[in-house]
Amino acid sequence: VPDRSQVIVQTFESFCQAVNSLKLLISINDDGSSVQERRKKFHRTAENFDMKTSYGTTFRVTQNRTEEGGLVCTYTNISDLKSAEEKLQYFAKYDSLTGLLRRRLFFDEVNQKLLSKDTTSIAVLYVDLDHFKRINDTYGHSAGDSVLQEVAARLVAVLGETATICRQGGDEFIAMMTIESM
Repeated sequence: VPDRSQVIVQTFESFCQAVNSLKLLISINDDGSSVQERRKKFHRTAENFDMKTSYGTTFRVTQNRTEEGGLVCTYTNISDLKSAEEKLQYFAKYDSLTGLLRRRLFFDEVNQKLLSKDTTSIAVLYVDLDHFKRINDTYGHSAGDSVLQEVAARLVAVLGETATICRQGGDEFIAMMTIESM
């Protein structure tokens, strides 16, 4: 807790221990100064923000001034919230089974390539697995999922990192490659 001149006059060691020490949190701006100097600097200059420790824990740091001129900093562990947000962002872009792009993002990239002045030509490949329903019906959906994952892996391996590949849906895949002029 800082006084009116922003000098730290009290720290809560039990809190520091609970979050693997305040020294770790303050080290995000480690410039060789002492822990006490970094604490002063941190509490004087920081605004509300999220930060991730080297241990992977994410904290939301909020600061509120008191009427007496003091500063109350609150550290809230939001690791689970951040992890859930990252998963939602990932699954909004990528197919959960194959890891390939989702259809909407794929077509956005196709449109960007078509509108780009640098693109001379693109090649589009459409793959539909014939009689895929038989695999699901005969061997079960987990076997069908394995086939879809293997097809996706092989498309990536054969077409390379430069290709844009998506799972259109079910047993359909689409790939796009830019053809550079020679």
